[in-house]
Order: sequence, then structure tokens, then C-alpha cells
Amino acid sequence: MRELVAARWPVPDGAPRPLLFARSELSVLEYWDFTRGGGRVPRRAGTPLRTPVEHSAHGPAWLAALPPEGESDGDGGGGGDGDGDGVQSVLSLAVWDGPGGSRLAVHDVREGPRLDVPCFDPGQEPSFSDLRVLRFGDRLLVALPTSHHGLYLVDVTTGRRLHLPDRAAWGTYALSAGGRQELLVVGQERTRILPMEEPLAALARPVGRRTRLEGVRRAKAVAPALAASHEHAPALLGIRVVALLPGDEEYAVAAGEVLAVVGVRDGAARSRLVLPSVCTALAVGPGGELAVGTRNGLILFD
Repeated sequence: MRELVAARWPVPDGAPRPLLFARSELSVLEYWDFTRGGGRVPRRAGTPLRTPVEHSAHGPAWLAALPPEGESDGDGGGGGDGDGDGVQSVLSLAVWDGPGGSRLAVHDVREGPRLDVPCFDPGQEPSFSDLRVLRFGDRLLVALPTSHHGLYLVDVTTGRRLHLPDRAAWGTYALSAGGRQELLVVGQERTRILPMEEPLAALARPVGRRTRLEGVRRAKAVAPALAASHEHAPALLGIRVVALLPGDEEYAVAAGEVLAVVGVRDGAARSRLVLPSVCTALAVGPGGELAVGTRNGLILFD
């Protein structure tokens, strides 16, 4: 299995339940329902789902469960376009080599294709790390962090792009504390909190059919001069893994075998500990539980 994501999703009979989704190296998307079976061990093979776009067959791909509408990225776990009954959307994100360069494709597992547009500005293709989906109210953005060419944000509805100077951004999260719309960018060089009202307004302008399908590649992304409302130095050197904790007040970072919990708005390390082996992944549960993946196994923290 190359990709895993958990979400509250309606199975074919229409009842939404917590499911575990996985996609294999053969591009097979399947799910397991752990709420059925009366405590029996689930079968090895999940229930397969048809995905019209074979994303992982054409390049790097990711599965993402969206935060429910009205919740931020740190409100616990996660899932999707809420429709009042807790149903979440599961998205497949892919970067593939299309005409004129790399393109971003977004596919809703339940509803079908949603977006297929160029990723980056014209010129040399940058190297990039894992993609993330951000929710700002009713708007969805895909974050494409690059190593040396800044951070690209793509509006899933309009296809417009935003280009920020933040390099090596290992964590990007939507914040909604106090009714404000802000972006938390955790990078190797600095952590910034950026106001997003003006950029979201610019991204909301629709793109004409010709521009969207043919000419977007020639047009550069919007590059606003945003003044950070807060900025602090990294709590650890060489950050590779980040997770925002519930409440939007703290985030966890890991560099090698060191893990730290850091204040979002002051940069202070609330706690710091040494793991038994190198941290490879971080995930947060709805109750604030922190799952730490290491080379030697999984560690759970309250």
C-alpha cells in the first residue's frame, strides 16, 4: 500500500461510516469498514472502488480527506465537504506530465474529476514535496510546496494559482481562530502566519474557458506581497514532518529523532523529546492523540 487515509464516507448502501481507504502500487483504490463484522478481523483485501483517473499510474499521487465544512485543519482528523450529516470527501491528487509541463489533477472519489490545470509558472520545473488540501470556508486550495521556487496554492474551483515566496514549506494549514482566515506555513527557514482575505478574493475570480484550458501556462500565478501577522524561527533544525494539533494553538514538528510541540503564535517549544528512532510521519486523532511513525514502528501519545 502506498497511500492511506481515513474518512467518514457513505458506502454503496448510502450509510456514512468511518472507513479506511488505501491505494496500492497497481492503482487499486479500496476501502475497509471496521464497524462491521462483530469484532472479527477484517479480510485482507478491501472493497475495490473504481477510480476513472489512474492517478498513481502517471506520476506521484496522494489521497486526502478534507476537513468538514466549518472546521479548520487542526480540528481533528478529518474529512470533507460536509453536507450536514458528517459525510466527508476523499480526494485523489496527482501531478502528471501534460502538454507544456506538469499539471495538477484533482479527482473526487465520490463525485468524479474536479480540476486539471498547470501547476507552476513557465520555466524550469521545480522539485516539490507532498501536496495538501486546505479549506477556507467554502473554498478549497491545493498547496504545492517546492524546494527552491516558493509555495503554490491552486484554487480547486477556479483553477487560479497563488505564488508565495516560502521555500521548503513542510506544513501548510488553514487557520480560522477568531473568525480570521489565515495560512500557517511551517518551513525549514521560518514559520509564518499570513492573512488570506485578499488572496482568496483574487483566487475567486473565474477563469475563462480558453485561458483555463489553453493559456494558463503562459500566465504567471498571482504573487501578492503579504505581510505576515506573525513570524518565528523554526523550533528544530532540519524539520521534515509537521502536524497541526486540534484547536489551532499548537503544532508538532520532527527532525530526525527529535519531536517538539510548538506554539503557533509564539514559536515556543511546549515540550521536546527524543524518539527511539527517526520520525517518518505524524498524524493527529480527533481527541488530540498524536501518532508518530518511526522506522521501527508506531508510537501513540496522548
